[in-house]
Amino acid sequence: MYVERISLRNWRGQREPRVCDFDEGLNLIAGPNESGKSTIFEALARAMFDRHTSRSREIAAVQPVGAGLAPEVDVVFRDRGARYRLCKRFLVNPSAELFRAERDGWRRTHEGDRADQAVVALFDAEPPGGGASRPAHRGIAQALWYLQRDPPSPDAWTDRLRTRLGGLHSAGLSTPLRERVLAALESEYLEHFSEKRGQLRRSAELHRIEHEELPRLQEQLAGALERTRRVEAARRALEPLVERECRLAAELRTAQARTAQTRAALECLHEEVARRSSLELAAEAARRELTRLSQVQEGFTQRNRELDRGERELQAALDQAARHQAASAAQQQCAERARQQWQALEQQRQALEAALAAAVARRRRRERLDERGDLSRRLARLEALRAEQQAAEQSLASLNAPTESAWRELNALHESMQVLRGQIAASAVRVRFELAGNPDVRSDPPAEFVRQTGEHVVTQPTRFDLGPLGRLEVRGGASLSELSARLARLEAERAAHLHRYDAPAIEALAERVRQRTEAESRLALLRREVAALDDHSGAMRRRLQDIERELAESGPSEAEISGHPGAASAPAPPGADAEPALVARRADLLAAIDTAREAEQAAEAAQRQAVQAAHAAERTAAVLRERCAGLRAQQADALRPFGSADHLEAQLEQARRAAAGAHAAFEEFMSRHAERIERPKREHEQALEREQALRDELSGIQAEIARHDALIRGAEADDLEAQQRAIAEQVQRAQTRAAVLRRRLDGLQLLWRLVQAFQQQYTALLSEAVRDVVGDWLAELTEQRWRGLQLSGDALPTALIGGGPPLPLDSASFGTAEQAALLLRLAIAWRLGESERQLVVIDDRLVNADPVRNRRLGAILERVSSRCQVLLATCDASRYAGLAARLIDLSEKPRPAAQRALF
Repeated sequence: MYVERISLRNWRGQREPRVCDFDEGLNLIAGPNESGKSTIFEALARAMFDRHTSRSREIAAVQPVGAGLAPEVDVVFRDRGARYRLCKRFLVNPSAELFRAERDGWRRTHEGDRADQAVVALFDAEPPGGGASRPAHRGIAQALWYLQRDPPSPDAWTDRLRTRLGGLHSAGLSTPLRERVLAALESEYLEHFSEKRGQLRRSAELHRIEHEELPRLQEQLAGALERTRRVEAARRALEPLVERECRLAAELRTAQARTAQTRAALECLHEEVARRSSLELAAEAARRELTRLSQVQEGFTQRNRELDRGERELQAALDQAARHQAASAAQQQCAERARQQWQALEQQRQALEAALAAAVARRRRRERLDERGDLSRRLARLEALRAEQQAAEQSLASLNAPTESAWRELNALHESMQVLRGQIAASAVRVRFELAGNPDVRSDPPAEFVRQTGEHVVTQPTRFDLGPLGRLEVRGGASLSELSARLARLEAERAAHLHRYDAPAIEALAERVRQRTEAESRLALLRREVAALDDHSGAMRRRLQDIERELAESGPSEAEISGHPGAASAPAPPGADAEPALVARRADLLAAIDTAREAEQAAEAAQRQAVQAAHAAERTAAVLRERCAGLRAQQADALRPFGSADHLEAQLEQARRAAAGAHAAFEEFMSRHAERIERPKREHEQALEREQALRDELSGIQAEIARHDALIRGAEADDLEAQQRAIAEQVQRAQTRAAVLRRRLDGLQLLWRLVQAFQQQYTALLSEAVRDVVGDWLAELTEQRWRGLQLSGDALPTALIGGGPPLPLDSASFGTAEQAALLLRLAIAWRLGESERQLVVIDDRLVNADPVRNRRLGAILERVSSRCQVLLATCDASRYAGLAARLIDLSEKPRPAAQRALF
């Protein structure tokens, strides 16, 4: 299997469609962090192994944050010569479709859950349960796909991967008959046993017999036996119950006769009962009359106490109202004194406010005068600076001096001339004549004559005329001629500059340059100052006008007032130091006014409280007065039937004597009544209770007899013994069938384990083949330091093999251990790719390799890509420079197809 193209959209941060085309060999997916490399591999894994309807936490995490978009992925791949296209959408309207390429285009072969199952079957994988897929669900991809969050080596390869690895070694030994037998054996085994734990399936016939049919039949047999036992017990208990029924019937007849006798004795006691009733009624009437009079007497006494208490409370309320009225008058006087005090202080404050306002106005006028003077000085300064700037500009314009750049060029020209003169002086021909008579020596062209040494400096072909002695020709070198020509040109250029600036020499021009520099510096300073002041000149003039207007509106100044003829008689205004004193005095007055007002308010509040308290006390007194009047009226109404309190007391004493006499007569009658009336009643009640107890017991015995009889008759009708024999025969047949099935399944399980043992031997042989490939690559990677990898029986790495004892992977460096695990995965892919090209996915797992090992790993990857498709993600594509690979650069904008290149 290998992938041709993947297209994803709305996957984590990738909202726009992203399309990647792959070669069947080595593919490099390059890009910086967060460019989407792992996103592509995650989308590929979720598309191949996860259910499209899954809503697990891992699947929900791929949805773009803050949006309800549906993650979509489209994968085109090849497997076993066929070309497929898988389209999946998750979370929002989830869907899954699997297409197969035909001559006329794509034909949909599976949809929905069937599409999920068909793709999982291509990888010999296991469908995930309720959550997201894990590496153990990937089938052969568990070994060939090495994603970011996967461990270097799993705890164990899946059973299907081990079967696939073992099938590689046994492929040459496979025959159609062997494959059919193994397929039939696997089908038969998986029909009865679970694949993982080897436990008996619930759908198996043996499981149904042992756990459903046998328990049901045994339960039915136990029920039949229990019913038989109950029938026998009922037969044994029936005869004693019949005897007990007869005995209870005789006792009931005797109890009924006794009840009739006691009922006849009770009918003869009617007169005694009537006498008791009359005495009881008389005693009750006397007691009620005594109770009524006692209540009247008690009410009269209670009202007397309440009346005394009410009169005391009324007097106390009147006294309290008088005290509150006196306190209200006193608080009213305090409030009046406080009001007069703060009104006097308020008049002082108003006079002080007027004086303070005048002082503040004078201070503000002085401040405005000072500000006006400052603004006037600043504006005058601006005008002076402008005049000085204009004079400086005119002086600079009249100064005929070169600019700074022109002066540098002129200095460079002068220095070049000095250098040329030195070169000419060093290279020139010097001629000195020592002639008798000192004839006149002339040169053509004229040569420079040095008087100190008497030498002629010849820099070009020159002819000397020695008078009567003849002529002498001296030839200078070509280089001297060139230097002299260059010096002449420079001197002409310098003369032109001096002529332009009307300067006799360069020293005079230097003084002008200095003057020009000083003038430009001064002019720049003036311009900055003028610009700084000019920026605020408008605001200063407007502010000056505002100040003039304020001064005009505020009236005459202090000097004008002092010059007025009437100013001498007016009091002198307070000085500048008087304003703080006035402010402090005003604060003191305000504090005193507030204190006086607070005292007034407190006195008014106290007065209001006293008035309210006096009114409350008066209302309380009125209520108490009405209450006392009501109590007096109630007392008069209560004594009206009796005339007076003494008459009431006499009637109460008479009622006590009458009640005592009636109670004594009733008690004397009742002392004889118990013997004549209560004993027959008690005997009659005992007879009735005995009769009822016998009736109840007889009913219970009769019901028990009926129940036992029904149970016996039901057993005879149902032919209980025949049912019991039939159930026992069914139990025997089920046990026999279970024993036969148990022996067959034990043989099947033994045969399956034998086949699995042979498969493990095949897997061990494959481990040897994988170990050889890994050993060669590991020696190449580590320069023979490690020459092999020790594998377990399940082809999992355990230790590195070198010159000494094996080194466990846990003790090796992390980078070496990770590289060894990667080589094992590549070796498995190499072996699986012998029959069909496989897909290898490596998600940026070579970051722990140094440059040398990285190049060697790249060579191994290039070798593996001859049998497998390799998808390798990396942040730095330059680490794999020189490999024949297809580069997919995620940092660039997506293109229709990536280009193949050697880089």
